Amino acid sequence: MAYRVSFFKLAHEFWNSWWIDTLAYAFKSAGHEVDVVPIYANDEAFSLFSRVKKFKADIIVSQNAFIFDPATKMGPELEHIISDSNIPVLYWYTDYPDSGSIESQLRWRSPSLPKNSVFIVADPTHEFFFKDRSLPVHYIHGGIDERLKDFRADPILIQELKCDISFVGGIYWLEEAGFSLKNPDQVPALFAFNGAKSFYKILSKDIFLDACKKMLSDDLFLEIEKNKSSIKENIRKLQFLLECFYRSNLTTAEDYCLAVKNLYGVISENFGSSLSKILELYAQRFATDYSIVQMIKYLREMEPLGLKVFGPQGWTQILPNGGASKCRMLHGSETINLYAASKIVFSHQKWQFTYCLHEREFLAGAVGTMPLVNYREAAEELFEPGDLVTWKTIEEAKDLAVYYLKNEILRKQKAERMRSRLFERHTWTHRVKKAVSYIESDLGMKQ
Repeated sequence: MAYRVSFFKLAHEFWNSWWIDTLAYAFKSAGHEVDVVPIYANDEAFSLFSRVKKFKADIIVSQNAFIFDPATKMGPELEHIISDSNIPVLYWYTDYPDSGSIESQLRWRSPSLPKNSVFIVADPTHEFFFKDRSLPVHYIHGGIDERLKDFRADPILIQELKCDISFVGGIYWLEEAGFSLKNPDQVPALFAFNGAKSFYKILSKDIFLDACKKMLSDDLFLEIEKNKSSIKENIRKLQFLLECFYRSNLTTAEDYCLAVKNLYGVISENFGSSLSKILELYAQRFATDYSIVQMIKYLREMEPLGLKVFGPQGWTQILPNGGASKCRMLHGSETINLYAASKIVFSHQKWQFTYCLHEREFLAGAVGTMPLVNYREAAEELFEPGDLVTWKTIEEAKDLAVYYLKNEILRKQKAERMRSRLFERHTWTHRVKKAVSYIESDLGMKQ
């Protein structure tokens, strides 16, 4: 059955715009009518919904819950209007549900969701988050834009960006904080310092404490208020515990999950069980920080093999030996052209995702370049043996990079094999068909 589908797109945010446009094209390819609604900072909820109503939408799609941010005036208003309309909303999560600002996290502590909401997550380990709240959720792995099958590289960009091994990524708050990272041993300590400071800072936010009152018993909440001062007094102890965590070298999902569990246990012993529970609300920040610390370490080790990193200028401090010699921010199709200009695309997946693969390897494979894939279990779900070149340790990654740089024919065969598999099974149009079937079954839409 064909549906009329409205998409909310944050006009000022590149990645959201790109992803929504890609998904809208996939819905259209699957036979549905689509309308992409751009959202600007000063838009009003009623005017946005008027466009949805005029289009006679059967389904509304949002990436994550970006458009319903409770920290904005429009977000809650738009949710209430949509809820009253009974139009189904598909929240397609490309990140962990608790990621983002603390205000965004809090919406899940006492959510006022539109009726007929269905959730899609990119990693099956994220399903429990919604199941705990009795919300309908399904796992669908990310895909590839089928339009990339006809991709034509820009010869000027190819000449400028060509390299043996490429990596595209950001370093978040490091540049803004003005930290010097010339000494690699400083990195875990700097992240631990910033993490401990940020954690204490959120405990002082009224909106955070209000949410705690709703989710915890009175006794536990009083314990938090009582122990908040001990966090400030013992901030160095928390910093030390985080630094020990950031310095660990974890290579499997099992090891990572066990290390996080042990971290909470030690913090509970030192600061009380209530603060440990609150820390769990902040878990994705620590997962992100651990991922960046590990990524920096691994990129330094790949640098002598011809790695070139693209992103913010802060990389020039982190990779002073040539790895950042071409470093700059990439815009629009430049990232795809970089992947096409690379012999190998190096991929490191964040630890928020302990099962699924990164979109980086999908984009690289789609333009005919072999990705060097940070192993996740989804590799076995999505691909046949031999389709992907995966690594678990950085030593293994370096050996594989050297081997495939020397064996061009084999490298190109691997790249072509993955490319064929992507367009055969893993386009966003494939994913959309599955998502629509979930909506129909969950909400009884199918006539």
